Amino acid sequence: MPRRMAMLRKSKDERLFDRTFRGRGGLWGDGVSGTMGSQFLHLCRTLAPDIYVNFINDRSFNAVAALANRRELIGINIGSFELVHNCFFNLLSRRDCLHEIGDGNAESSEILPTDFENPTVRRPNDPVRAKAAIDLAFCALVILYMHERSHIELCHIAFLKEQFGVAEYCEMQIASQLGTRPWLCRTLEKDADVSGAVTSARFWKCWYNSVNLTHLEPLGWARSWIIAAQMLFWIMELVHPPRNDQVVLGHSAPHFRLVSVMDAVSKYAEIPSALTEQELQHDKLIPWIATQCSALQRPFLMITDDAIAQQTHSLNATYRSIADRLEELQDARAKQKGTTIDRPGYPGSGWARPFKEIWK
Repeated sequence: MPRRMAMLRKSKDERLFDRTFRGRGGLWGDGVSGTMGSQFLHLCRTLAPDIYVNFINDRSFNAVAALANRRELIGINIGSFELVHNCFFNLLSRRDCLHEIGDGNAESSEILPTDFENPTVRRPNDPVRAKAAIDLAFCALVILYMHERSHIELCHIAFLKEQFGVAEYCEMQIASQLGTRPWLCRTLEKDADVSGAVTSARFWKCWYNSVNLTHLEPLGWARSWIIAAQMLFWIMELVHPPRNDQVVLGHSAPHFRLVSVMDAVSKYAEIPSALTEQELQHDKLIPWIATQCSALQRPFLMITDDAIAQQTHSLNATYRSIADRLEELQDARAKQKGTTIDRPGYPGSGWARPFKEIWK
């Protein structure tokens, strides 16, 4: 069917989405990617009806938030959806990973790296482990969605449009648009990381307790969320440019971002009280990530505590310089939509500023 005829059959939001992200590939197919994709999109649209979410026809790992015709949009690359699932299928296909789920002995002892070019990968042999992989991937994608949603609800896009004329927030491209302002980009990323992580953790706790996820019972809601978050941030380590390019782009190392996220959820999402130190250490995905880096001939780097402290100090200073204007924009958005900014914050009800004290 010619593109014009196909677009006439789509909704107003779908047509706007396709036009807005046409330079990135446009709307993916019919807007869905099987049952899992449809369920994920339905959840996102239910959680925030004012924000239209769909998949972009791009096989790379990325997501973007945008303002177009006064409509707030989130586009998630179909490649992100597929890669997150593939990584968890790969992880649960290893006998030595999360062996308490299902029958780990049914899996292969052979260690295979994830193929980041070919979406077809080995799936777990044990059906329980296969289901667990799907739900862990779902959790990771919720974290990604909440991150992009934070860019909108924290008014990062409104701020950038006002200050620099930028109407889209795409993490790996925004820094090049802002030129010599890498710390601003990193600061906005941390802001979205923190709010997105805490909000997704609170959501996941409710979701886990209301949906029958028996195959994740050996982990529980907190451990499963942490594993999903670790996977999401370490995927960034595998698909983003080498570290020296990240500095130019104003992109903080995934390890630093993960440290910031874990600090936030420990304070605002009750995760540490639900886990023992032994469980936290057991669930670290570092051995799996090291295998992937080796296969890609990529150095596996961990940043030092001193570097973390230095980056945190710089980001805090940058945030304080823009905080007042961000809050004014957040109040204006809430007034326009007839919502309120709750404190200490609740998912989906104006949770823009409950974590400001993190920046002190």
